[in-house]
Amino acid sequence: MNAPDSDGIIQKDLDCHEQTVVADLEEWLKANPQAQWNEVAGLKLVEQCPETNLRQIQKRLAQNFRVATFRTRHSGWELGLGVGELIPISPSDGCNVKVGKHTYPLIGGKKVCILKKAHVELAGGDVLYLMILLRKWIYEHRWFRVDKVELGRLEKWADKIESSSVKEFWTSDVGKSNDIQRSSIEAVSWPSPPGLLFFEEGASSLTQKNV
Repeated sequence: MNAPDSDGIIQKDLDCHEQTVVADLEEWLKANPQAQWNEVAGLKLVEQCPETNLRQIQKRLAQNFRVATFRTRHSGWELGLGVGELIPISPSDGCNVKVGKHTYPLIGGKKVCILKKAHVELAGGDVLYLMILLRKWIYEHRWFRVDKVELGRLEKWADKIESSSVKEFWTSDVGKSNDIQRSSIEAVSWPSPPGLLFFEEGASSLTQKNV
């Protein structure tokens, strides 16, 4: 799939840099089966690893994104996501992403690009290791709110996005697409989370679907 569909979804191959990061993450996971994984409060069977070495690997993709890696056995995990990408790390067989009425398989070596805010449901498969990348920029000079952890306390904070990031987006191939509406990436106010997921360069909340 080379052009976004009605859900604003593109499935595409990982580039060389992404392939290297995913391969290094997969190798690290295989070499560290006893690594610490902490359950995300309020999210059934969704975990994050606080290990510094894992975070250093994933941070190599944090130049344009907020990045986090998760492990889950949850068969009905619903994520409230903004513009970003989902990259499966081994294994992902049988796991699908549902956006709207459509379903997209999570396939090794590929990523699911989400070009507008969406509710994404992960279902199927066994244990899934998934890297989530959220774009750092929001449309023009709007203010936005995300959830941030400082000294163990959850606080609301605001930050302003430089318009240069937006200009770079609108001059890119994706930004020129007629299928992308500017309103779809306007500033958003994230809901209060039942669980908090920690991202490099920030944090965002995702919600759990009752199953």
